[in-house]
Amino acid sequence: MEQKEVFLKSEGDKWFERNKECLNGVPKPYEFYKIYIKPGFKILEIGCSCGHDLDYFQQYYNCKCYGIDPSKDAVEEGKEKYTNLNLKVGTSDKLEFEDECFDFVIFGFCLYLVDRKFLLKTICEADRVLKNG
Repeated sequence: MEQKEVFLKSEGDKWFERNKECLNGVPKPYEFYKIYIKPGFKILEIGCSCGHDLDYFQQYYNCKCYGIDPSKDAVEEGKEKYTNLNLKVGTSDKLEFEDECFDFVIFGFCLYLVDRKFLLKTICEADRVLKNG
């Protein structure tokens, strides 16, 4: 069984359940992005969990934020908690977005979980949805 199937089936939800107490406050690992993010940017986070970090970007930078995560539980909780975010269940190797539609794409510490055979596809998908320049 591929890792993405394991995460879609159960492990994504289990990870979220184990870690959701830690998903609060200012996202320290993302503070260095602030020199690149401009108000009004359209941002995608791949591996967004419930969207806690995206909520930060939306509040402080007035960005339009989208997220994708294999955990149905995380996405459902995020949709309830952060109603202005656009969250959906999915994996990084098939992003259901149009070409060049995001100003900024973030990998939410998930690349090490991508099946090796989907790693190049994941990078290509991120590049595809990222605006040129």
